[in-house]
Amino acid sequence: RRQRQMCIRDSTVYDLQGTQIAQVDPPAGVESYYPISMLDDGRILLNIGYDLDHDYMTRYATIDADAFLSGSTEYTEMEFVG
Repeated sequence: RRQRQMCIRDSTVYDLQGTQIAQVDPPAGVESYYPISMLDDGRILLNIGYDLDHDYMTRYATIDADAFLSGSTEYTEMEFVG
């Protein structure tokens, strides 16, 4: 299994050794698009902006790690109820 740790600088993804492994651009209309954490199942938790109608709460989404690194923007937005 390959190492999945990464860090983000601008829209470029680097591994922990500083080697560029992907170029990731935010989807049109998304004000923020960066990873927060990798989940145990291999998906990435993304920050995709802020909800201006609800006290600027962070909007979160998940996406498969390989899809994210391949430039996919097919994320699933998380919905919080309560």
